[in-house]
Amino acid sequence: MKKATIILLLLISFSLFSQEDYASTNIDSTIIQSLSKKTIYFDKEWNEIPKGKHKYYRLLSISEYNYKGQKLFEVNDYYKNGKIQMNGYSTRVDTIEYIGLSTYYNHDGTIYRYSLYEYDTFKDVFPQVEKYASKIKHCDIPNKTLHIKFQPRKLKYIGYRNSDGKRIGVWHFYHKNGKYIVCDFKNGISPTVIRLYNKNDELIRKGYYNPKSH
Repeated sequence: MKKATIILLLLISFSLFSQEDYASTNIDSTIIQSLSKKTIYFDKEWNEIPKGKHKYYRLLSISEYNYKGQKLFEVNDYYKNGKIQMNGYSTRVDTIEYIGLSTYYNHDGTIYRYSLYEYDTFKDVFPQVEKYASKIKHCDIPNKTLHIKFQPRKLKYIGYRNSDGKRIGVWHFYHKNGKYIVCDFKNGISPTVIRLYNKNDELIRKGYYNPKSH
């Protein structure tokens, strides 16, 4: 009877811990302390390795942001020299699943990419990306991610991806000379309509792309 009781308690504990609702773990003070003290080291391919041979390292903490009523974990990745490489948020710490805004940095501290996961949920929480999102046509696909990448001092591209990682909707690709290309990814795979504009937003040329001919 005693053995059966112990097994039952273990099963109950495992069931509670394995639930997707991670709030039962992330508010525990011992877990918070463990997160703040643990440093994870990575090589250039982002494989976890011991300290010393690493190119990057990661620190985790509890963030101020919530998703579906639960606190998000904050993920901070650093270059080996201690400069920030990425700041983002996740629903988990054992397997990072990014949500909300992830910001990526060059070695000199300048931002080279934004990724806003669950855009419609978090666009008001992270308003710094809205001035870029306003440049492209809104996309009605749910659970989309907004991607913004920069070349030195200028935009490189803006667009959305769906939950499968495929480009969707209208994307803008920018040249250094101020011209930009607008592509409409209607099928989520290849652009079917391509337009070239000058820096004054004047249409220069329009074309069509047929993936079957390539």
